[in-house]
Amino acid sequence: MASELLKLRFEEGEVRRKIDKADTNIKRALACQRFASSLSQRLNQVSAKFKKMKFEYRKRKGELSTTGNNPQDSDIEADSRLAVPKLDKKPPLVQLAATKQTGMEAIAATMTPQKDNPNRLRELQYKFNEQYLESMRMQQRQVELLEL
Repeated sequence: MASELLKLRFEEGEVRRKIDKADTNIKRALACQRFASSLSQRLNQVSAKFKKMKFEYRKRKGELSTTGNNPQDSDIEADSRLAVPKLDKKPPLVQLAATKQTGMEAIAATMTPQKDNPNRLRELQYKFNEQYLESMRMQQRQVELLEL
């Protein structure tokens, strides 16, 4: 194995060029990975990952031929049942948008002048001013508490 390694490292131009040319760690790692795969091919060794994939393929193929059930189909059905969102509940962003729209419509409805009550706009302005003053008082209290 050591002789094959040395032969690949110094005699095979492509592998040697890639390792020598690599200027970053990522490129060097990729070149070493290619070096390792070409070594395993030359020594007729198969990586463990390929063996595992081949085992899974043969297992599924055997299940399909003996029982007629395709395990991949049942996996897909199970995944699709889990992935379906509930229809009665909207995603949070949709709920937020709907709530915001409803709030804006309510504000617009209250701000439109009505024929039966022309002082409605003044009442709203008075309420907004009261809320503003109350929020200013709360901020002053918070500042006082922070200073203590």
